[in-house]
Amino acid sequence: MLYECIFPEMRNRIFEMMGSSIEEIGAFDFGGPGDIWDTRRHWNCCPACRSEFPSLPAVLEQAGRQMDQVFAASLWVMKDRFLARKASLAKARSAVNAYPAMIAELAHAEELVHEELVHVLGTATTLYKGEETE
Repeated sequence: MLYECIFPEMRNRIFEMMGSSIEEIGAFDFGGPGDIWDTRRHWNCCPACRSEFPSLPAVLEQAGRQMDQVFAASLWVMKDRFLARKASLAKARSAVNAYPAMIAELAHAEELVHEELVHVLGTATTLYKGEETE
């Protein structure tokens, strides 16, 4: 039995992804983790796309692993930047004045790495395998 795609725009997106390399998908050419999750959710719900693109789960898992590496590298860089900034604040100010500045800097650092933190702490590779996360 032939099925019709329930959301043709998403089918076109999957078609484009399947014609791309893992590196392109993992480099966020098709959006971030939320966009990839929407693609996987559509695939799970659409008999036509499951039939047409049976290898999509494996492709997304590989791309997810690459995204994990990108996020991990970004977090390491941001950690190093924050620690260097914290050290410079501690040297430049008295202890009483340094701590409020360090807290403000930490809040700013968290804002910069929010997407990476959400990905690493909330979903990680399970998102690409189609497993539910809380």
